[in-house]
Amino acid sequence: MTDGKGTIAMTYLTVVTLHLLGAVVWIGGILFLGLVLAPILRGRPVAERVLLLQAVGRRFLRVGWAALGTLLATGPVLWALRSFEVTTALVAKLQPRGDHSPLQCASRFLLGATARRPSPTERSG
Repeated sequence: MTDGKGTIAMTYLTVVTLHLLGAVVWIGGILFLGLVLAPILRGRPVAERVLLLQAVGRRFLRVGWAALGTLLATGPVLWALRSFEVTTALVAKLQPRGDHSPLQCASRFLLGATARRPSPTERSG
């Protein structure tokens, strides 16, 4: 039996592994369809293209949904295991600072944190 920290670490590694596998399958499948299958089908007759795309699409649909479901299930678990609180992050990003307009706050939220020059009070304190 493991202690609390060992169990959490093992759970975290398991969830990260599942999350990465889901991402690899999802992105790999999309890249396969666009970069491998589509060029191969260009020289084929239309009826054959339709049949092959339908067959591959049906097969990838099951795998793709499983991968996407894995990503959607493991993502919030990873947030929780890393003690990430969505509300805290949103408040920090959306909170207006001094002379920032709502547009600047929205762009900071969408684009992430930006480098800025510290104010004189921040430099001295």
